Formats: sequence, C-alpha cells, structure tokens
Amino acid sequence: MYTYNRNLEDSDFVISISNQMMFNLNNNLTSLNSVANSYASNNKIRIYNAQVELLLGEMLLKLNYIIETLENNRIIGSYIVDLNSFNYKFCNADCD
Repeated sequence: MYTYNRNLEDSDFVISISNQMMFNLNNNLTSLNSVANSYASNNKIRIYNAQVELLLGEMLLKLNYIIETLENNRIIGSYIVDLNSFNYKFCNADCD
C-alpha cells in the first residue's frame, strides 16, 4: 500500500490527473489537459490524499486506488492487466 498526503513532507508518490489526451499513430502522447496534481496548488482541483494498492498475482496485476480532493470528492477505481504479454521469450539461435 502506497500513500500520498498533501500535508506530509514525505509521501510515497506524487499524482497527476489529466484528460483530453491525444496520441499519434505511434501511440505516443502528443497533448493533454492537466486537471489536478499533487505538487502544485494552482489547479482548480487540489488532491489532498491518495492511496495505491498493488496486488501481483502469477499472471495478473491489479492496481486499486482512492483519490480524495480538498472538496471532499473521492475517485475510486481499479485497473487489471494480464502480464502474459510482458513475459520474456528466450530465443536460442545457431549462427553457422
């Protein structure tokens, strides 16, 4: 479990929330709109507290998160990814 708190000097991570993200044909991020972040106070939305939990299984990674703003709004979510596509495939070739 990793935590962020705006009032603490030592947090486990920083957080940034963006929307309207645009990608090019190579799947590279080309533009975005910053909605909120943990390191600046001039955004309309200020992040007060956040928790991230990582659960690693044999072939699945699950990320649970809770984000709280100073306006007492909560964003709760989860992301699950199949790790099979990230497996290293060893290739042994003979170069004669």
